[in-house]
Amino acid sequence: MFTGNMWLWGLLFLLPTHAFIVLVPDSTPVGTSIFETNLDGPTNYKLDPRRTDNYVHRFVHVDHDTGEVTVRKQLECSGAYYSNPISLWVEAWADTNPALDYAAYPLRMLVTGPTCDHTIALEKEVASWR
Repeated sequence: MFTGNMWLWGLLFLLPTHAFIVLVPDSTPVGTSIFETNLDGPTNYKLDPRRTDNYVHRFVHVDHDTGEVTVRKQLECSGAYYSNPISLWVEAWADTNPALDYAAYPLRMLVTGPTCDHTIALEKEVASWR
């Protein structure tokens, strides 16, 4: 289970626990669901534009009605186009349910694959905690 990817397990244990962590292989086909919010009742969903970088909208899509997060564009590990892990926030609100006025879900998406080197991502993540 831990062979060959010990750095990955170390990264998962070091990431802050105040976010959902999703491992997404770089070979994941466009349109694949990577996270489901699934709140009860009639709820609306979207990426939080205040806490989610603009480039994230190119790579993931949040279904307005279901909250399902899907891959919008082929992912790669080069790090040239985006940071890895990718941080995003899914907002949820209900128009008719007074018990759920607003909620926001932090999500950290870690792109994995044979060409990925997460040592740099790990160093950046740990440095951001200081």
